Amino acid sequence: MKLWGAWLDPVYQKAIIGIFFYLLIFGLALFPLRRKNLNFRTAWLIYLSWLFAAPIVCLILGLAAPIPLVFIGIIALLAMREFFQMTGVYNDKLFIWPTYIATVLSISSIHYGLYWIYNLLPMILFGLLFQIPLLKNEFKQMIQKTSLCLVAFLFIGWAFLHMGFIAKWEHGARYIIYIILLTEFYDTIILSWSKLYGKINFIEKIAPRRSLEGLIIGFVCTMLLARGIRNILPVDHHYYWIASGIIACLIGGLGDISMGVIRRDLGVKDVGAYVFGRGGIIDRIDRLIFVAPIYYYTIMLLRDYYLLK
Repeated sequence: MKLWGAWLDPVYQKAIIGIFFYLLIFGLALFPLRRKNLNFRTAWLIYLSWLFAAPIVCLILGLAAPIPLVFIGIIALLAMREFFQMTGVYNDKLFIWPTYIATVLSISSIHYGLYWIYNLLPMILFGLLFQIPLLKNEFKQMIQKTSLCLVAFLFIGWAFLHMGFIAKWEHGARYIIYIILLTEFYDTIILSWSKLYGKINFIEKIAPRRSLEGLIIGFVCTMLLARGIRNILPVDHHYYWIASGIIACLIGGLGDISMGVIRRDLGVKDVGAYVFGRGGIIDRIDRLIFVAPIYYYTIMLLRDYYLLK
């Protein structure tokens, strides 16, 4: 019975049933319109991608530890592989393998509760990577490769892996499902509204599909959703859903935009295998890159605040 973890929680069961109910309603509404124009075709492909991914994510996150952490770790390693392919570092094994090893050590330190090692790993990797030019007796492109490996690790092997810490909490699956729903909903509203009605865009060179109108409407709708589904959270207090909604809105797009900067600088649109018309692993987790650590520490601070009261 321990294997089923969060699946034994009635609230988690209801949350998953609710997710698939709304996916079904959305799919039935979108199906007749899927060939009408480019926007509806894109929406349909996104819907299919979630129809494929949502059952897998929900199933695994609901299982007992350490299965969710292992799943999150595998996602991180696959995303890192895509990052190396995208940036051209993939063929230099001396650079990428220390980064992979540091990521595996991050996953292990989460599992064994060695938080001090987890927080030391960025500096350890930083020092190791700068020894590689000495081993190779080479200086050309060494700074670029070192910097890209550090970015990959800080984005994916450190920041995103805070989701692993959350997965270890009691009811951690509910926290993760909640923040994923909010970040994905916010991004969908922004893109949809910006395509249809967007006029003002201050960063059109980096994120041409995001408008000021989309950001505002997305914020309002996401905060309403955060309140509407707040029962998914294990703690019934308004500070938790307000903080989660704000983080999803203000921080959620930063990872996507940051990856967009890297892609455009390299002249690369998408990397990795497509899943029903949507990009690879990085496209699925980039909104969580900055959300994960901020969400983790925010919930921890709120917990400590209420324990001290």
